[in-house]
Amino acid sequence: MKKITLSLFYLGSICYLSLCAVLYFYQDNLLYFPRDRVVSDPAKTLLLPTGVGETVVTTEIKNTNKAVIYFGGNAEDVSRNLESFQATFPGYSLFLLHYRGYGGSDGEPGEERIYQDARALYDHVNQTHEDIVLIGRSLGSGVATRLAAQTSPDKLILITPFSSVEDVASEIYWGFPVSLLLKDKYLSWQYAKQVDAPTSIIVAVDDKVIPTHSSMKLFDNFKPGLAKVYEMDKASHNNISSHSEYHKLLKRLTQL
Repeated sequence: MKKITLSLFYLGSICYLSLCAVLYFYQDNLLYFPRDRVVSDPAKTLLLPTGVGETVVTTEIKNTNKAVIYFGGNAEDVSRNLESFQATFPGYSLFLLHYRGYGGSDGEPGEERIYQDARALYDHVNQTHEDIVLIGRSLGSGVATRLAAQTSPDKLILITPFSSVEDVASEIYWGFPVSLLLKDKYLSWQYAKQVDAPTSIIVAVDDKVIPTHSSMKLFDNFKPGLAKVYEMDKASHNNISSHSEYHKLLKRLTQL
């Protein structure tokens, strides 16, 4: 009986460690879902060199000295927002970043690489634009929050944001040592403490991907009075952009 128990223990341990290995080595496939871009007009494309022989693509519309920089979700072709954003943000220049591996950008996605590209884009835009609004949706909220903590945008708008990828993953894979396995943690709640820009957080009431309490943990870590939460009824994580009030709210928030 003792031998059987030990055998089952060893078998269970091997299976558990094997699952840990699968999660570790395939985590990028669980977090990033690269998409091609629909809008590929050269006149609406900015190519940013990365300094390592690679190029990152940004879909753009140049306008006045006011700019919106947008960071999308992990399975989003940000160029699809171009037409609706032109109507939502009249008079603004638009810069929509395609992460590494997305929309023709070279390389592979990863937290540090994406942040470096986001910072390079911000520095480029900041040279010619006086007012900059950062908008991040889902995964992009982690990029935008960190960027806002280390730069000086005029406004920060976060759509269906998380406190961190680590927190969300820990709830999904609750039986595994996520903190030890995860490479890209996107610790937005830590960066939120350093943000000085007025911040708007848009939460989808029916969000089944990012729990509301994760968004609220992020909110709680901004400086008192700096952030405000807006709830969208009958909206989910993936369909919030088609909600009748979505673009109206974004337009109002940029004008506050």
